[in-house]
Amino acid sequence: MQHYRSELESLQANGSAEPKELSALRSKAFSRFTELGFPTKKWEDWQFTDFSLFHKSHFRMTTVEDLQPALDYPVEPFKDCYSIIILNGHFQQDRSNVPDGVTIRTLLDV
Repeated sequence: MQHYRSELESLQANGSAEPKELSALRSKAFSRFTELGFPTKKWEDWQFTDFSLFHKSHFRMTTVEDLQPALDYPVEPFKDCYSIIILNGHFQQDRSNVPDGVTIRTLLDV
């Protein structure tokens, strides 16, 4: 649990330009998560879900540096349809095919 707390603190300390409301919501959600912990098989809605990977791995927030390896991977566009490409949580406007009049924004843009 400490690893995830460190990730949250790092996100908040790195001057994220997210709105105060979102930061407060994120902190409140993490507090609730620390109270409850990961679901277990005793929770009926989660009885068939294996969370062992979360306990073995150290997931982290993506950074801009994570994008370069993903950008090197070719993305083949679908024919005759629109597409929104998101790599590691970052919208890729130059790789997406969005119809006129549609705007893709993040919560930071709101």
